[in-house]
Parts: sequence; structure tokens; C-alpha cells
Amino acid sequence: MELTVILSTYNRGNDYLRLSIESVLKQTYQDFVFYIINNGSTDNTEDVIREYSDERIKYIKYDENKIVYHILEEWFLLAKTKYFIWVHDDDIFDEKLFEREIDVLDRHTDAGLVAPDVCEINENGDIIGPYFEEFSEDIIFKPHDFIKCGIKKYMKVFPLCPSIMYRTSIAQESLKEIDREFSPGVSIDTLLQYKINEKYQLIIFKELLFYYRVYKNQDSNNKLGLLKYDYEVTSEYFKNFISNEEYIRYKNRAWNLYKATDISSRWKSKMVSCVSDDVDDMIREAYTVPEVRKKSSTAHVHNMALRMKYLRYLFGNREVEYVFWGSGSASDKTKVLLDHFMPNMKLTGYIDGIKSGEKNGLRITKSSEYDFSSNHYIIIATTVAGYDVYKFLCGKGKIEMEDFMFCGSFA
Repeated sequence: MELTVILSTYNRGNDYLRLSIESVLKQTYQDFVFYIINNGSTDNTEDVIREYSDERIKYIKYDENKIVYHILEEWFLLAKTKYFIWVHDDDIFDEKLFEREIDVLDRHTDAGLVAPDVCEINENGDIIGPYFEEFSEDIIFKPHDFIKCGIKKYMKVFPLCPSIMYRTSIAQESLKEIDREFSPGVSIDTLLQYKINEKYQLIIFKELLFYYRVYKNQDSNNKLGLLKYDYEVTSEYFKNFISNEEYIRYKNRAWNLYKATDISSRWKSKMVSCVSDDVDDMIREAYTVPEVRKKSSTAHVHNMALRMKYLRYLFGNREVEYVFWGSGSASDKTKVLLDHFMPNMKLTGYIDGIKSGEKNGLRITKSSEYDFSSNHYIIIATTVAGYDVYKFLCGKGKIEMEDFMFCGSFA
């Protein structure tokens, strides 16, 4: 037996648990032990689990709910096989997932983990769109490559936690090496990926085999919490690999993104109070546009869809001129969506905190030279400086949401 499967669940008896269990049991690769951990459920979860009499299932029950990331290491140490995978209780996956991941790990003996391409599904199981931006071939992060991408905060494609298969010896060795001061009751799965990449490859292979469910109030739908973790924990980890100057710069970027997302999350509540947050149809329509599929992840499209719905509410069919603050890739992605859904909005230029010049035939104006008395709507399309731009615009008397808005890079 080469594989251990770990599925943790809490109060999913009435919805997705059966689908997730059956996704495991219907795999073409069948030689595994299957731990199902009932994390203190108070619904009919235990009844659902006991419907399955498969001898490979090992049932563990907690009397009370425990914070997952407090005990994740304990679960990972259950594995006594060559490989293991920790799956969630609300996702589904292709029947060949285990077979293909084992094949990749067998062929790449220097790899510590492997993951497939992923798409998002909604609460009804309908496909929403691709999870990542388009990539054309397998991605192999050599030792330290993944860490470098994390430091630069440039990661279009990454191993998605519940789709990852680990080489057990490497993952457990790396867990022991993680300094406990870096993970005080927060997620250690991302930190584990970085730790593995200190010595080993990480591989993402181009086969769509995993379907990640996205819906309201799901446990992992907390980008703000994850960014706080990014600020507080990974910045300390990265300190081991960069100069003090680079560390300060990284921590400032992480803090800026955290604060911008905090503001954007507050805006989201206001937008939802004005318009419905049911945007699945808009997202599916967006992916009929080739440039959207090429340039944008579902997360970006989903976040922008709600903003575009709010902009329709704010402006109706009135013609509106707007500028981007930021002239990088975020503005390119957002413009494709605005052109499709908001044809009454016309881009007239760019603001940039550092450079001036021209892009796509439009002027890039330094912020120190821009006329902020104009009535152009401003869309902030800079991740690194988003919070600083927010403070600057508020200082200029601009009203948040009415005069400016973050683009979809934020939650």
C-alpha cells in the first residue's frame, strides 16, 4: 500500500460529504488507506460516514471541534505510506487524480509534492471557471524557486492545498524542521510547501483533475485571515533568505495588501447590500472572452464581477470616463473585463506613482502631476501600493466607492 488519504469534515452531513467520500472511493488507483476524521460534528455526519463499509476506511471522531490548523501536523503524521493527500469535505475530483499524481511522483524522485490544474465549481457543482491563469505546460519549481516567487509575491499558479499529494518522508521531515514560532495556531500548509522547496522540487502538472468548490461562508473563504498570516508568519520565514532591506520591503508590501484587502472586504459588504452577490452567470460569460481566459484567474474575475455589478448600479448606462492608478498587468486584466461588461466606461489614461510615458496610446501621468480635481473615476490597479493610494485619494477628498475603487486583485 503506497497511499494514505486523509479527509477531515465538520457538519457536512447534509450537503457535500458523500460526494467527497465517493470521489475518493471511485478512484482508479485503489491501493490506499482512507482516514475520515469527524472534527466534532453536531449534525448527521457520523451517520453518513457509517453508510460506507469499505475496509480501507479508518474512522476517527473528536468529541469537540478543533481548529484545523492546530492539529494539521497530527493528521499528516498519520501517514505511514510512501505518499499522502489531505482532501477537503466539499470538493470533488477526477477519478484519475490519485493515479496521475502517483505517476508524476514516481517519475520525479526529487519532487516533494505534486498538484494538478484546478477549476472552480459553485455550490451546485456547476463549473464556474479555471482557478489559475492559463498555463501551457507542466510547472516545475526547482529548489528555492517557489520561495523566490513567494518573496516577489508573483505566483500565477501554485499547488492548491486540497489537491496536493505529498511524498510522506519529505513532508514529515519538513514538518519537524518548521520553527514552531512561525506557526502559532495558524495555517502551516503553505509554510510546509516553502519548507519542502528548500531542498526539493514542487510540480504542478497540466491536467484538470480537481474541482474546488466556492460558496458563501465556506471555511477557507477568508482571504483577509490568510493575508494576515502572510504578513505575520511568512514574512518572518522569508527573513531567512533575504537581506534586511528586502525583508522590510516585503513586509511593507504584505502589510499594504492586508490593509487594502481589509478595506475591500468592508466595501464588499456595502456592494452586496446594494446588488445581489450572485455573479456566477457573469463569470461564466466572462470566460467566453478569450483574453479573459488567457489573463485572469477565477478569483480575479469573481472579485471584479461584483464590482462591475456595483458599477452598473452606480452609473447605470451613463457614459463615464475613468483612469487606472497603476499601469501594470492588473490594469490589463481589469480593462478586458470592463470593456466587455461596462462598454459605457471609457479609459482615458493612467496614473503612476513613479513613471510617466504612454501605454496603449494613452498617457501615463505621475501622481505628483495629475489633476485630481477632474471627475474621472479612478480604479486602483496596483497591488503593492494599494493601501497607500487609498490613503492618498482620501486625503484628496475623494469618496471611496463613489470616486474610486480597488480592482479585482483584492478580496
